Amino acid sequence: MTQTTGEASRPAGGRHSRPCPALGAPISSGDCGSRRGSDLNCPTGCPFFPLGLANPDLWFQLDTAWRRKAAEYVLHQLGRPEFEHLVGKLRVPVKDRDLEFECAVTHAVHAALFLLPQADGQLLVDRWEAAGFPGLNNDERVLTRHRRTTRPTVLEVERILADDSLRCVDLFAPEAGVLVVWDRAAALQLARFSRLFTWVTDYPHGSRLSGSAVTIGHALWPVWRSELGARREAALASTPELSWSRYLAANLVDSLGLLKQADEHLNRQLLENLDLHRCRALYRLAGEVEAVRTELAARNDFEAVDVEGIPELGPDRGAFVWLQRGDSAGLAPEPASPGETAEMKRDDVPLIGHVWLYEGRLLLESFSRRKYGAARERLPQILGDRLSLEGETSDNLADLLRQRADRERQVAEAANRVYAYSSSPPPASGPPVRSTPATSPAAALAEHEKRYTTFLDEPVAALHGLTPRAAAADPAHRDELLEVMKAHVHDLDRRNRRDGTQLEIGAVLDTLGLSVLK
Repeated sequence: MTQTTGEASRPAGGRHSRPCPALGAPISSGDCGSRRGSDLNCPTGCPFFPLGLANPDLWFQLDTAWRRKAAEYVLHQLGRPEFEHLVGKLRVPVKDRDLEFECAVTHAVHAALFLLPQADGQLLVDRWEAAGFPGLNNDERVLTRHRRTTRPTVLEVERILADDSLRCVDLFAPEAGVLVVWDRAAALQLARFSRLFTWVTDYPHGSRLSGSAVTIGHALWPVWRSELGARREAALASTPELSWSRYLAANLVDSLGLLKQADEHLNRQLLENLDLHRCRALYRLAGEVEAVRTELAARNDFEAVDVEGIPELGPDRGAFVWLQRGDSAGLAPEPASPGETAEMKRDDVPLIGHVWLYEGRLLLESFSRRKYGAARERLPQILGDRLSLEGETSDNLADLLRQRADRERQVAEAANRVYAYSSSPPPASGPPVRSTPATSPAAALAEHEKRYTTFLDEPVAALHGLTPRAAAADPAHRDELLEVMKAHVHDLDRRNRRDGTQLEIGAVLDTLGLSVLK
């Protein structure tokens, strides 16, 4: 017969007792349950201490039971209309409607218990405690005491310690030092120097996350932090003692809304600065389509591909990528614009555009106005009088993406009005999903080494056009350089965890005097 952990660890003389590491002596199960974490300083390794780390199942059971009882208490004290109103105020739209509702309830319970004074000036948690916490057992009372420390903040991940823990810094309270955060989902999904806007609670043996969690990109963080700081400064005029955690808790929805606005603005600004356009020219095509297809296929600057064109023009009779090589090597020779990124290459050869053949039609497309102009001039020289221009368009990608975002927002708002909400338990955590790398490990390493061979001496926009080497030599740019390199380490760590690679930039960090990031 297989024994349970509790049965196996009971001393021989006590049927209902177990070894107590806090006492250094046996303790009855009843005495343990009524004193652990309150009268007894239980170590993290005790398998009977729910707030420890040795038995995750006990923690999950305790957390689930406490959430249910706390919600019931708040609902009873406030009444359903007031509680539902509070949940509605703290609702932040996300794609997963069940998760959206669950997070809103979690935030509403915390706000009602710990943040919002009642008509008599008391907090609900103080009223509950004064009554002796009716309905709560010892473990749940201990948990309530620690839940008083729950606060919204932004955590920066310094290191992934294991598959269930991370070493973090609270960016709104860096003086608190290092936090060890126990959260399996975060440890499996995040990378070094990820930044997470979330709620954190301090416990005897580390911190845990609760409620909503939103990652903040490295380019977005300074923009959002600056605007948020300005708003808090304005609030300090009337509330001088307003801490960051109190401000964020009182303005959670607005802060998340500001984050979304800043993200949209940053993306729009980036696209506008890149000046990316989708340029198209539609031609009438005289002669046999098959003859034109054969002619293009025989050239060294056109390569047949399987890429969908415009369905309204009918089935295509051939699709080609137009490459800046061979007879077109000198086409559009001016320096590339910032928008002409690595995605506009094929086998490391720059793309000029795409060409599709239809019955009686030819479509030319390019995402650079510079290259489109060169291709628009060159194509009639290739195909001669078989082409006659029918029409052309040029769409700013920033405008197209903004229109798509507006449509998606309208759809989401409509869905929110008709969606029937229901609460559900969080999904079980599983091992990280590792994708199949797009390139072989050897090719990935070669690409990585090629990139960082010249990186130190290439201008970086985030460093005001300085090279990393030059920025490292100027103390005034150290913080900016630190941010840039954190982003590089973060992206590499994400790639390594996703693809199973082991790419690193230790030598680059050493050269820049940033070995602390290794």
